[in-house]
Amino acid sequence: MNLPQFSVRYPVTIAMLMLGITILGVISFNRLGTDLLPAIYNPRIVVEIQSGERSPQEMEHHLRPRPRAGHGHVQLGNRHGFRPARRAEENRRL
Repeated sequence: MNLPQFSVRYPVTIAMLMLGITILGVISFNRLGTDLLPAIYNPRIVVEIQSGERSPQEMEHHLRPRPRAGHGHVQLGNRHGFRPARRAEENRRL
C-alpha cells in the first residue's frame, strides 16, 4: 500500500499526524531564541583630538600625512573613458 492509498483509507490518522507536526512546529518556534539586535563584535579605533578654536580644514591641514619623495601618486582622470562623478545637487537638476 502506497502513501496516497493509505491517506485515502485512513484520513483521520493523516489529519492527526499533520496536527501533531504543526503543534510541534509552533512549540519549537516559540522556544527558538531570537534577538532583534544581536551583539556583534566590530572592533574599531577612535581617535579624538581637541581642536579648540581651529576649523576642521585647519586641523586636517596640520594632521594629515604629507606625501613623501619616491612614493607613487595616483592619477585621477578620464584615462579609461570614465565620466567624472557628479554631485548630488547636479543630479537633482537633471
